[in-house]
Amino acid sequence: MNVKKLIALVTICAAALGSAGTFITASADEGLNIPESLTAELTLDSVTDYSVADGQVAFASGNTIYIYSINESESSGYNYAGGELTTYVHSSDIVALEHKTLTYSDETYLDGWLFSDESSVYFYTDGEVISATSGTLSEYIINSGFTIPDAVYVELLNFNTFTEYDSETLQPDGYFVLYVYEYYYNIMYDTLYIYHMTASTDDEKTIRLTDGVYSSLKYIDGCYYVLKDNTLCTISRGELSEMSFSYEQDELSVQIATNGTAQALGASGEVQTAAVSSGAYLIRVDEDELNGENFSVLGLSYADGSESAQVLYMPDGGNAALIAVGTKTYLTLKSNLTISAYSVSAADSQNYYILDGATIYSVPFENDNTVLAVLDKDSAITVTGYVTGEAFGYDYYRVEYTSDGETISGYVIAAMLSPYTFANDSGSSSLLENEASDENEIITMVLVMVIVLLVLIAIGYITFVATSDRRRRRRRRR
Repeated sequence: MNVKKLIALVTICAAALGSAGTFITASADEGLNIPESLTAELTLDSVTDYSVADGQVAFASGNTIYIYSINESESSGYNYAGGELTTYVHSSDIVALEHKTLTYSDETYLDGWLFSDESSVYFYTDGEVISATSGTLSEYIINSGFTIPDAVYVELLNFNTFTEYDSETLQPDGYFVLYVYEYYYNIMYDTLYIYHMTASTDDEKTIRLTDGVYSSLKYIDGCYYVLKDNTLCTISRGELSEMSFSYEQDELSVQIATNGTAQALGASGEVQTAAVSSGAYLIRVDEDELNGENFSVLGLSYADGSESAQVLYMPDGGNAALIAVGTKTYLTLKSNLTISAYSVSAADSQNYYILDGATIYSVPFENDNTVLAVLDKDSAITVTGYVTGEAFGYDYYRVEYTSDGETISGYVIAAMLSPYTFANDSGSSSLLENEASDENEIITMVLVMVIVLLVLIAIGYITFVATSDRRRRRRRRR
C-alpha cells in the first residue's frame, strides 16, 4: 500500500543558499576561538587616585571606581589572583579617592570610600552613594542610629585637602616627602627619588628612578605605595614591587565569531560525545542565533565534571568547539573535552510512520540549522538505529527516507515515529501495520468466520427456544 510523502526542505545546499547573506564563509578556516580563560587582569589606562583598605584596593579612573577584593588563598606575594572586582560609575570624573571607616562612641562604624569630583564629596558604601556635602550622609547616618562627631564631618567636607600621612612634609614646590626609618621618598617631575640617609656613599644615598611616570605617593596602614605608569607599587626599604590584580570575569569583553558554524551543522557526520573536564568554563550561546556574524552569548558557567555533551562542531582551526548539553549549546576549549565516537544502537530496518509531521536532522540535535527535511503525517520512513542519553536532550531514531530516487539519512525525534498509521490512500480509516496487506486479508477472514459463528449460535439458540415452547404446550394439552 502506498503512503503520501512530502519533503518540504530537501538538501543542505538549498538551506545554505536561502540564507547565504548571514553566513561567514571567508573566515571559516579560522575555526572557533574563545579566550583561554575567564581570568582577566585589572589594567587601567589612567588612574587619578587610589586607596587601600583591609583586603581591598580601589582605583579612580575617569568617572569610575574599581574596587578589588583580595582573595588571599590564591595570591602570591604582590600578585593577587582570584579576587572579585566591583565597579561604580559616577556622573562625572573623580579627582580624589580614600577609604574611610567612621567609628562612634557606641562602637558602631560605617565603612566605605570617600571620593570627590570637582564640586562635591561623596561616600560610597554597600553599593550606595551619598553626597556628604549636601547633608545626605549626615541624614543617612542619623537614620541608621549613628551620630557624626564634628571633627569627622569637617574632615569630610574638606576631603580634598586632608591627608593621613605620618611624618609628612609638604614641600614649597608642592611635592610630598615621605619619611620611613632611614629612607625618604619624593616625587618631582614624574621621577621618584629615594634618599637613603644612612648609606655610606653619596651615590647610594640618592636613587633616582626614571623608568616610568611616578605619581601619588601614599602611606596607608603602615605601608608605602606609589603609582608607576598607572600600576600600583609598594615600597619597602628603597625597593619597589609592582602589584597585579586578576579576577574571574562574569561576562565576556570580546565578541566570538561564528565562522561558518551554521553551515557546518547542516552537514551529516559521525555522532560524537564528550566528557567535559571539571572546572572547565562554558560560554552559553543562543542555539537559535547561530547564523549571525557573532555568537549571541547568554552567560558563563563552570562544568562540574558530570556533564555529558554532544560535539556539534569542532573545526580544525581555533581553540574551541561548539557542544550541546541536552538542548542547550555552549562553547568551550577543545582541551576541556575528552571525545569519543558514539555507538548508535542498531535496529532492524523496518518502516515507521510520522505521527504528526516530523523533521529529519543532520545530527541528533533539534535546530533550524540541522534540518534536512520536513515530512508530512503518515509518511513512511526506515529506522536503522537508536540514539539515547542526556547529551541529546531527546531520544532519536537514525533513519533513511527515499523519495524520487533520492535518499536522505539523518535523525528524527523518537516520539514522532510509530510503527502504525491510521490512514490509507483513499482517506478511509483502517488499521495497517508495516503495509502488510496479507495480514489484513487474514484479519478479514477471521472476522468473517467469527461473524458466521455468531450467526449460527444465534440461529441455534432461537431454534432451541422455539422447540422448547412447543413441547411445553403439548404437555399442557395432555
